Amino acid sequence: MAVVRSIRITMPDRPGALSAVTTALAAHRVDIVRLDVVSHEGEYVVDDLLLEAATAEDIGAAIGGSGRR
Repeated sequence: MAVVRSIRITMPDRPGALSAVTTALAAHRVDIVRLDVVSHEGEYVVDDLLLEAATAEDIGAAIGGSGRR
């Protein structure tokens, strides 16, 4: 059964920033199920991502956490 987690990220608003995030997720076999732009002001953007993977550990490894709630 797949694991689904929601995360919020803040990143610089520049070309390639989101690509770096998606590349890291893909390397750990984590899919983005949904992406919502929360705010886009000035030099930063805030996005909510709904992620899906085979295990919580896959998501944790992709985002640099333990993968546990």
